[in-house]
Amino acid sequence: DMSSLAWDLDDDKIPNSWELRYFSNSTGCDASLDSDGDGMDNLSEYICGTHPRDRTSVFQTVCKPLAAGGPVIEWNALEGRVYNVFESHNLAVPNSFFPVPGDIVFPNNSYTSDVGVANSAGFYKISVKLDD
Repeated sequence: DMSSLAWDLDDDKIPNSWELRYFSNSTGCDASLDSDGDGMDNLSEYICGTHPRDRTSVFQTVCKPLAAGGPVIEWNALEGRVYNVFESHNLAVPNSFFPVPGDIVFPNNSYTSDVGVANSAGFYKISVKLDD
C-alpha cells in the first residue's frame, strides 16, 4: 500500500515520498538540516524543488529581455507552490524591494516586468512557498 507515502509521518511538512526518494527512508531527513551544505535547509529544498543532497541543485531563474517593455523572469514552477516576485530599481536603498501584484501558481512560471524604460535597471527576487 503506497498511500502512506503522501503522508507526513514525522510532521516536518515534508511528504514521506520525498524523504524516501532522497533519503531512503520515509522519515529520513531533518527538515532544519542542510544536507548538502548549499545554505538551504531540507524543507526549503523540498519547497523549491531542488535536490537536498546535491549542492549544485539550486532554484534558478532566467531573465529574458523583450524587444519592447521590461524583461521576462522565468523559473521551473512546481504544482502546489505559490511564487511571488519582488522588484527593486535601486539596491543602494535599504529594503527597496517591493512586491509586484499577484500570487503566481503552477503551471504559470514567469513574470513580465512593465518597466519598459530603456535606461532603467531592475533587480528581481522570487519567493516560493507551499500552497495552503
